[in-house]
Amino acid sequence: MMADVDFALMMTLIQRTHADLAEMKHDMREVKLRMTLAEGHHASVMASLHVLQEQIDRLGTDMRMVKRRLDLVDAE
Repeated sequence: MMADVDFALMMTLIQRTHADLAEMKHDMREVKLRMTLAEGHHASVMASLHVLQEQIDRLGTDMRMVKRRLDLVDAE
Protein backbone atom coordinates (compact mmCIF):
# COMPACT_ATOMS: atom_id res chain seq x y z
CA MET A 1 0.00 0.00 0.00
CA MET A 2 1.36 3.42 -0.96
CA ALA A 3 1.44 6.26 1.49
CA ASP A 4 -0.80 9.19 0.73
CA VAL A 5 1.10 11.87 -1.15
CA ASP A 6 0.42 15.52 -0.37
CA PHE A 7 0.88 17.12 -3.78
CA ALA A 8 0.06 20.58 -2.42
CA LEU A 9 2.95 20.31 0.05
CA MET A 10 5.26 19.04 -2.70
CA MET A 11 4.23 21.93 -4.96
CA THR A 12 4.86 24.43 -2.17
CA LEU A 13 8.33 22.98 -1.57
CA ILE A 14 9.11 23.05 -5.29
CA GLN A 15 7.96 26.68 -5.52
CA ARG A 16 10.11 27.66 -2.54
CA THR A 17 13.09 25.86 -4.05
CA HIS A 18 12.49 27.59 -7.37
CA ALA A 19 12.27 31.01 -5.65
CA ASP A 20 15.47 30.31 -3.69
CA LEU A 21 17.25 29.25 -6.86
CA ALA A 22 16.12 32.41 -8.67
CA GLU A 23 17.42 34.52 -5.76
CA MET A 24 20.73 32.66 -5.82
CA LYS A 25 21.06 33.26 -9.56
CA HIS A 26 20.45 36.98 -9.02
CA ASP A 27 22.99 37.09 -6.20
CA MET A 28 25.53 35.19 -8.32
CA ARG A 29 25.16 37.70 -11.15
CA GLU A 30 25.82 40.52 -8.67
CA VAL A 31 28.85 38.70 -7.24
CA LYS A 32 30.25 38.13 -10.75
CA LEU A 33 29.73 41.80 -11.63
CA ARG A 34 31.49 42.93 -8.46
CA MET A 35 34.32 40.44 -9.05
CA THR A 36 34.77 41.76 -12.59
CA LEU A 37 34.96 45.32 -11.27
CA ALA A 38 37.44 44.28 -8.57
CA GLU A 39 39.60 42.48 -11.14
CA GLY A 40 39.57 45.59 -13.34
CA HIS A 41 40.63 47.79 -10.43
CA HIS A 42 43.35 45.31 -9.49
CA ALA A 43 44.71 45.31 -13.04
CA SER A 44 44.70 49.11 -13.05
CA VAL A 45 46.58 49.28 -9.74
CA MET A 46 49.13 46.73 -10.96
CA ALA A 47 49.71 48.71 -14.17
CA SER A 48 50.18 51.89 -12.13
CA LEU A 49 52.65 50.15 -9.82
CA HIS A 50 54.59 48.92 -12.82
CA VAL A 51 54.86 52.47 -14.20
CA LEU A 52 55.91 53.79 -10.80
CA GLN A 53 58.57 51.09 -10.46
CA GLU A 54 59.98 52.01 -13.87
CA GLN A 55 60.12 55.67 -12.82
CA ILE A 56 61.87 54.75 -9.55
CA ASP A 57 64.39 52.65 -11.46
CA ARG A 58 65.13 55.57 -13.81
CA LEU A 59 65.54 57.94 -10.86
CA GLY A 60 67.96 55.49 -9.24
CA THR A 61 69.99 55.31 -12.44
CA ASP A 62 70.00 59.09 -12.74
CA MET A 63 71.02 59.48 -9.09
CA ARG A 64 73.96 57.08 -9.53
CA MET A 65 75.05 59.02 -12.63
CA VAL A 66 74.87 62.36 -10.77
CA LYS A 67 76.86 60.96 -7.84
CA ARG A 68 79.55 59.63 -10.20
CA ARG A 69 79.80 62.97 -12.00
CA LEU A 70 80.12 64.80 -8.69
CA ASP A 71 82.73 62.27 -7.56
CA LEU A 72 80.59 61.36 -4.58
CA VAL A 73 81.05 57.64 -5.19
CA ASP A 74 83.61 55.47 -6.89
CA ALA A 75 82.92 54.81 -10.54
CA GLU A 76 81.27 51.43 -10.98
